[in-house]
Amino acid sequence: PKGMDIKKKNFINPLIKEISNIYFCHSEIDKEIIKNENIKEIYIIGYPRYDNFKTQRDHLKKNILFLPSIANQNRTIPNKQIENFLNNFKNQLSKYNFFLKPHPMYSLNKKIMSIVHNHDIKILSQDVNLGSYYDLADYVICNNTGPFFSSIFIEKQTIILNEIKDNFHPLINKIYNKYKNYYYAGEEKTHLLFKEDGFSKNFWIEQKKIRKKFKNELFKNSPENGSKVCCKYLNEIILDK
Repeated sequence: PKGMDIKKKNFINPLIKEISNIYFCHSEIDKEIIKNENIKEIYIIGYPRYDNFKTQRDHLKKNILFLPSIANQNRTIPNKQIENFLNNFKNQLSKYNFFLKPHPMYSLNKKIMSIVHNHDIKILSQDVNLGSYYDLADYVICNNTGPFFSSIFIEKQTIILNEIKDNFHPLINKIYNKYKNYYYAGEEKTHLLFKEDGFSKNFWIEQKKIRKKFKNELFKNSPENGSKVCCKYLNEIILDK
């Protein structure tokens, strides 16, 4: 499966569609979308990449995972969002273990790297297994792209820093629009959610109330043990052939 940030059209690459007649998906939602592509064999396997991580934690500090991403709205200025957020948040950085995974297509500029070195921010390599860092994270900060939907599946405290994507498939969009305001903070207010005040406390309380419900709607009938389910289906398919 490709994640749940599914576009309005061309969800399945025409070249892949031409050579494939079996498709694995995350939930009933993307299964319904794939059905419209005239693919008959579809299997729901959940999200195997996030199965069963047991990561050792630092109990003295909470962990923030920052996953900035790129879409049409910020493609020409990919570093600007990272730079603005770190500048707003740098007075609070010492209170947290802060992990940053940049987008693989763009390098961090000198201003960002200066903040990184001065505040002990951990830069994650592109080949790192993100599942262990999602498990480690107390908070995930991202845009409304793939990492956001992964965070919803794992039920993490999550902040949408910016809405840079607006072309989801209608089935995804309907669910996303219903819950997005529980996650969206914007670039100017995100750092305020880590202060001990009424605004921050209310944001996290309200998000917690709907977290499970959002996941269950978006990942309807999605199994938790995706790896085992995937292996089971693969075994059945191979034996059937």
